[in-house]
Amino acid sequence: MFEKEITNALISLAEVSAFLSKMKTTIDELTPNDTEDTSFFLSQLSEKFKKSTTVAVAKEDLKPNNIQSEKHFFNKLKEKDKKMFTIKDCSIRRRNNLYEVRFHRFGIEKSKSAKSRTSAIQKMQEYLKILNRELKLIEPEEEKNTPKKFIEIADYFMYKIKKPNVKADTFRSYESKYINYIKAKYQNDFFFDLTPMRLQEDLSRLRAVKGKTFEDVRMLLFGIFKYAKANGYIQTNPIESVYLPPYERVNGTALTFAEENELLKAIQGKPYEKYFLIMLFAGARPSEATATVIDWQKETITIKNAKLKRWQKEKYRELPLFPMLKPYETALKQADSEYTKNYLNDVMQKTLPNHTLKDLRHTFSSRAKECGINPELVNIWQGHSPGTDMTAKIYTHFSMEYQKKQAKRLRYKS
Repeated sequence: MFEKEITNALISLAEVSAFLSKMKTTIDELTPNDTEDTSFFLSQLSEKFKKSTTVAVAKEDLKPNNIQSEKHFFNKLKEKDKKMFTIKDCSIRRRNNLYEVRFHRFGIEKSKSAKSRTSAIQKMQEYLKILNRELKLIEPEEEKNTPKKFIEIADYFMYKIKKPNVKADTFRSYESKYINYIKAKYQNDFFFDLTPMRLQEDLSRLRAVKGKTFEDVRMLLFGIFKYAKANGYIQTNPIESVYLPPYERVNGTALTFAEENELLKAIQGKPYEKYFLIMLFAGARPSEATATVIDWQKETITIKNAKLKRWQKEKYRELPLFPMLKPYETALKQADSEYTKNYLNDVMQKTLPNHTLKDLRHTFSSRAKECGINPELVNIWQGHSPGTDMTAKIYTHFSMEYQKKQAKRLRYKS
């Protein structure tokens, strides 16, 4: 029925419009009520207009009055003018406790509502996908260019980019903060939902209550957005527009001599005693204390450096056997036991509630400097760079003989 009438109709837009007006009652019956009917509806219309001859018509003159004519309209546009519809072509408003996303272009009207803004947007995006596909504005394989949920890219960044490049312990710490402070908060959001203003408010609140966590969360967010921008998912990195001062971390404090004595008495004879001794009298990091080898004949200590990226080769530093360790030879020769850093820190907290394991390292550093030992040598013993000066970084080297002479100065009565 439609094929015969359209074939006999003149090709001018005005006459097609007149025909549509004439057939309004019949065509209205075909108007889709939802996205599920759109494909069927448009497939019916495609045959009605396929025999139309292309004519030169100004773009501004092509203004279809209803959804029945939109396929005819787009067929007359030059290929370069065909652009897919996106959520930017919609308006969003809230009324009657619902969010409504409304699409109104070229006579096509559609609205989607939901209690949450994100859900309403998702519904409209599904409709636009179908409409774009049917109008051949987007091919199925090109749908990867449609808006991505933030969490899709964030998960990929965390587990495919971040995880392989950091130590397992470090990643566990990052993962905990990612799950609790990023994924839990933004899992239903799209990138365009995460504006600089919103991130500014969220991070400001977090900084006020958990400063160190704030620093790590901001660092992870920056990495996620930077990756998304580099891969074309977003145009700008919103974190670059967030202005918050760095959290000022409180440095550790050295133990007093009285506190040192109290700790030594509390750990005496315990299986984990040796690890506390190595941190206190050799300046090892908590994560290094369980990976230390003492050569009693050479009077040296070999420590595996724990402050490395996952992709870096293993490094070891050799230190002299410090005099303060020698009285504890029996304890230090005990078989190794498996203790986590958290377990050892719990022991420390129960004994000295105002201190952490890192304070043992600060104590070693303070005592060594008080005994007049070269500060650059102390830095090397602790696994730090020898100094900020480039010459010092490259050429500074202390012989073991010199180090042993310096180590003998590290004697004190606690």
